[in-house]
Amino acid sequence: MRHPAAKRPPAARLLKRGFGTRIDRVIAVGRVLLAVFGLSAVWLDPSQPARFVDLTYALMAGYAAFASLTLVLALVRPLISESVAIFTHLADLTAFSAVMYLTEGATSPFFVFFTFSLLGATLRWGWLGVLWTAAAGLVVLGCLGWFAGAVIHDPQFQLNRFIIRAVYLSVAALVLAYLAAHEEQIRSVMARLSTQIPLLHGDSGWPIREALEFAAEVLSAKRILLAWSEDDEPWQQIAYWNDGELLQHSETPTRYDPLVAPALAASSFFSLDTADKDSVSVHADGSRFRRWHGLPIHAALCREFAISRVVSVPVWAGGLDARLFLLDQVAYNADDVQLGEIAAARIGSLFDQHRLLRRLSRAAANEERLRIARDLHDGVLQFLAGTGIYLQSIAALIATDAEGAAEGIANLQRTLATEQRQLRTLVTMLRDAGTVAPCPPPDLAQTCRPLVEHLQRQWGIPVTCRIAPADATLDAALAQETARMLGEAVANARRHGEARSVDIQVNIQTDGVDVTITDDGRGCPFRGRYGLAELRDKGLGPRSLRERVAALGGRLTLESAQTGTRIEIHLPSPSNARGAPQRAPGAETS
Repeated sequence: MRHPAAKRPPAARLLKRGFGTRIDRVIAVGRVLLAVFGLSAVWLDPSQPARFVDLTYALMAGYAAFASLTLVLALVRPLISESVAIFTHLADLTAFSAVMYLTEGATSPFFVFFTFSLLGATLRWGWLGVLWTAAAGLVVLGCLGWFAGAVIHDPQFQLNRFIIRAVYLSVAALVLAYLAAHEEQIRSVMARLSTQIPLLHGDSGWPIREALEFAAEVLSAKRILLAWSEDDEPWQQIAYWNDGELLQHSETPTRYDPLVAPALAASSFFSLDTADKDSVSVHADGSRFRRWHGLPIHAALCREFAISRVVSVPVWAGGLDARLFLLDQVAYNADDVQLGEIAAARIGSLFDQHRLLRRLSRAAANEERLRIARDLHDGVLQFLAGTGIYLQSIAALIATDAEGAAEGIANLQRTLATEQRQLRTLVTMLRDAGTVAPCPPPDLAQTCRPLVEHLQRQWGIPVTCRIAPADATLDAALAQETARMLGEAVANARRHGEARSVDIQVNIQTDGVDVTITDDGRGCPFRGRYGLAELRDKGLGPRSLRERVAALGGRLTLESAQTGTRIEIHLPSPSNARGAPQRAPGAETS
């Protein structure tokens, strides 16, 4: 899956958006200084403009006023429009051309003013603005030279100075155009680095394809090599990206050992000839770049993948020792190394994201297994234990009370049907997780009534349940968890505490549910009152109840005595933000 490139504005538009105000002000200040000192130069040396002295004074004074006006405009307006910027730039060229004509023509010292126009075009419009500004300056210079040399035959005209100035203007334009194009390229890469984020769609393995596809896209590289090894894996892994095709294989750790020269193992570097044993590699050493002589990469790796020119950067990711190789660029420089380091950092974060995703998936799977284990323990397992006790009581009635035994068997059949429905509901929930529409909040009293009847039949003891307020409704998930806790508490009271009756009190509060369960059994093997943390640390009390309460972020207090057990549970409600508990009209308590 290729990540679509985000729409990126041209470099000039990026400049205007990010630095337009600053650029306009810098150019305006430079224009004012240029006008003031140009006017001062004419005033200090009035003999220099040999012709049109008064007109030159007037032109420079007018240009100084124009420069001051543009400075005020740049200071007042947050962002000058494109049309105003073009107008001021053309006004500069016109003024510079006029002052050259009024002074010494093609050999005028005011020729240097064109350098200001080139710099302004570079800042505003990049390489394209530099080229058309230089073309305009060369046309003006050529016309002035032709006029002086061929038309009026000015004896002051010097052909060599004219040629040197034309060459100077051309070379300066080419250098500035290159710098502007290079800056535009860097901005484009930075924009891709900031907008293109690889997406992970699973945790089956390291996201190698996503990583290399990301690096190829943002760095405009056709061939990329990624070599890595894991802490607990003896193999050297090699992934090779060649214009959209990915090849991956494993090698013995000694095949490319060392992968890069030991002196470069912890550094980012570039080399223009990896086959020459005396080649120079430029590597990053903190904030500086240093030269290193020798073979930077293992010779076998260079032969097998035809590596000649390369940028290599380490990829820092927990659990991985990885290195990225960008191949076959025409020429490399320090900027390519730094961009490669940024891409490698993003790839390292991608690997870290994958490892975190895998850990979260495993933790979620473990949590789900624990939840299913609790549901089976509190449901099927407790039912089987209760069925065993109930069958013993039926067996004792067969010889003395056949009708009672038959009624007990009928009750057992009803209980079996109820458990079957509950087990089928559990299986359906597991199978259709995420596809079943959420249930409306249940009436807790109507939910608990069949549960209490079921627990009485299952364990053969009276169970009373009081709910306040009687017509309260509860979040479906919280009501289900509460019901399972009640079933587990009754089962423990009967099986382990030999209780003869159980009393349940449920209070629906604005911040959650308070449940109190009291029995008249013999209590737990320990005596005293303990909170959830103490029970967990000492391994006391019913484990399933502890885990359920902890999973819901609730509180649990257990008090054990010879006269029975008292369990107090508070479960926070997910509907706290919605205010008071809802009430269903016409509901009755169980």
